[in-house]
Amino acid sequence: MRRWILTGPFLALLAGSACDGGAPVVEGEWPVGLSADPAQECVAPLASAAWVESGEALGLAGASNPDGDHTAGGTVALDDLDGDGLLDVYVGQLDVLRLFLGNGESFDETESTPLANGREVGTFSLGDLDGDGSRDLIFAAAAPWFGRASGGAMQRTALDLGGLWDGEHDPDTSPGMDMKALLPADLDADGVLDLYQLMHDSEFSTDRVLHGLGGMEYASSAEESDPTGLRVGFDATWFDWDVDGDLDIYVIQDRGSETGGNQLFENRDGLLVDRSADCACGLEILGMGGAAGDYNRDGFPDLYLSSTDSNVLLAATGSGEFVDVTQAVGADPVDKPWRMGWGGIFADLDNDGWLDVVAAMGDHWPTANPEEVQESLPVAVLMQEGGVLLNRTVEMGLDREGSWRSVLAHDVNEDGVLDLLVTDAVLAPSLYMSTGCTEASWLEVYGPVGARVEVSAGGQLQTGWIESQSSLGAARVPSVHFGLGGDSQIDALAVVLPDGERIERTTPFEGRRRLRVTENP
Repeated sequence: MRRWILTGPFLALLAGSACDGGAPVVEGEWPVGLSADPAQECVAPLASAAWVESGEALGLAGASNPDGDHTAGGTVALDDLDGDGLLDVYVGQLDVLRLFLGNGESFDETESTPLANGREVGTFSLGDLDGDGSRDLIFAAAAPWFGRASGGAMQRTALDLGGLWDGEHDPDTSPGMDMKALLPADLDADGVLDLYQLMHDSEFSTDRVLHGLGGMEYASSAEESDPTGLRVGFDATWFDWDVDGDLDIYVIQDRGSETGGNQLFENRDGLLVDRSADCACGLEILGMGGAAGDYNRDGFPDLYLSSTDSNVLLAATGSGEFVDVTQAVGADPVDKPWRMGWGGIFADLDNDGWLDVVAAMGDHWPTANPEEVQESLPVAVLMQEGGVLLNRTVEMGLDREGSWRSVLAHDVNEDGVLDLLVTDAVLAPSLYMSTGCTEASWLEVYGPVGARVEVSAGGQLQTGWIESQSSLGAARVPSVHFGLGGDSQIDALAVVLPDGERIERTTPFEGRRRLRVTENP
């Protein structure tokens, strides 16, 4: 049966982590298909996790017009884009695409590409489209492309996805014709990535499912020819809704009351089937972003949705339906009409074993209408404590104000604590870097997107899924991070690959380490 290999090394940007390598893993302990870094020792644990905003200090920059429009912009990708073993950052603003290459101590801006048409920038995703063993950056826009960085610049290859519109409209001049996202996933486990094409207009076109045929060719299935209808797609998230091992997709729609609510599509042997009527999740909201994660540790993925009026937390019931628990757990930080939730994610920031929520808050201020409210807001950091979410933004020092858009969490400096990269509509992104390791243990697993990871420690079971897509058009290195609290030992581990193969380790091992799915020799 086919094995998977993670492309790209484990990546560290900054030196000087407070966590030093421990004793090497004894050879022969790890099952075929899984390898491990040495366990790290936290030699100077902090009393609690702490972060320092470091984006501009490390070389990240914003758009050329700081007083520009707040209606679009702020997408981001975090990955090793040039294959040198260091994390790089690619940022999309309304007027420019910017490449920041990691140099081991900071970032160097090596390319700044203006967007000539001045229209809304598309979003980013990551996937090996050309099958060369390296993840590509995928850019969704009216003229989509994919590529990697070389010689300090992005080397782009145009994506020919066939006709997008009805032939009566010019995609270069018609308003609202932008493609919002191209989301890769291997729907039928044939080793070739398929694409979900999310469109952001309700007048000319609908979403499409593009099945990869190999050789950069794609075909649409007649059974999926009109998956969403003429709606206003804003974001989508791959997740295993029915916990059957393959990826389903939840699509977040803007202006839901006008054009139709959010939609859930089940993956049935590679074909997507609309199950919105069965999930109690077809919310008619002004949707912006979405993310999945097992918030209550019952083994089923829950959904966190960002929107203009209010953010929503939908808890899975285990029967395929969701229950709105937003008010019960305090998941909504949107408290005024002109304040909006844009990106929103689950992340265990304090490594206590329970997922927290980070919500990118921002206004929606168009320069064409100066009477609309323009307001700077902090990122909302909601920490899970006793099953409820408490706003700890100020106490945790994550309160830099802006008009925030996309958000992703990744352990950039590899000290075992997740860092946060949050983009602004026009200003430089915020990179909240953790200042050192803590007494709470952790585990990180890298591998194929969609793989289910089960971690048993201290008599408790946690479930997570390896993913690369983050909320509102952001993308990162494919991985899943588990906080373990005071349990330094992991009792058992299982990784269920997208093709159904299961890799298990049933003997205990130390945490504070990174595991990766490897190729079968």
